[in-house]
Amino acid sequence: MKIDRFNPKLGGLVFFPERSMVWGKIPKVAGTSLLAFFRSRLGRAVYFKQSPREYMRLCEADLSNWLRFVFVRNPYDRFASFWRYARESRMAEPGETFGKFVREFPGRYGTNRTFAKHGRPSADWIDFLDPNFVGRFENLRNDVRSLLAKRKQTILPTESLPRLNVSRGSVDLVELYKSTLIAAPFVESFYGRDFGKLYSLGEWNGEENAI
Repeated sequence: MKIDRFNPKLGGLVFFPERSMVWGKIPKVAGTSLLAFFRSRLGRAVYFKQSPREYMRLCEADLSNWLRFVFVRNPYDRFASFWRYARESRMAEPGETFGKFVREFPGRYGTNRTFAKHGRPSADWIDFLDPNFVGRFENLRNDVRSLLAKRKQTILPTESLPRLNVSRGSVDLVELYKSTLIAAPFVESFYGRDFGKLYSLGEWNGEENAI
């Protein structure tokens, strides 16, 4: 099996028909937390696992007048988060090093559909969905507020976004990349279109860092 094209009909989009909104739910960008929050604010959510027939019908609909949105994450950060998630979910070995994950990534990406879905560049989602709103993980609360404002909603000052499906523990991302010299060049190459469209090489959570 060769995974070489983006296919949203396999899942990944979330429709909010009552609000004429569709979300390209990019993995490892706070998706579980955002879904819980949006379902409480935007009404009924239609996604593949929950309503496959309606999902497929909406995939074929004219969405040109809908609010189409995505949230993106710095590729260095997102890739490291995927490594941690892959170990916890057994897509990789439980104790697999970051270096081995980088080396094994191309083979797994080309043969494992679930792995490819989680590791796919954000630019693929953007090319397909042509969003008219792009939010950033690094500015999540403010960007969620800006998104809701387009539907005349807001976040109360005392209201918090949920934090669900968060990887256990913590990691110093800059030190992680320094410890595995092949990692940064690989991420910069594999996610080259993400850097070109969304971030800058060497940009780390909105700041310039030597990685």
